[in-house]
Amino acid sequence: MTPVVAGVVEDQFLRLRITARKGQSVIIERKATLGAAEWSEVETVSLAEDTVTKDMPITAAVKE
Repeated sequence: MTPVVAGVVEDQFLRLRITARKGQSVIIERKATLGAAEWSEVETVSLAEDTVTKDMPITAAVKE
């Protein structure tokens, strides 16, 4: 199953809803701008259920 990610900003957090096969690992990456900068890994999440919600704090670099 290809992972599907939906995101919404709530209360200074980016709330990610990740849907994939239970036990599948998903790597969360970020980059400060949409330019040609490199992506950096934030976290690897191993799904305990088919759908997991992960709250990521919004940093000043992401809000700009």
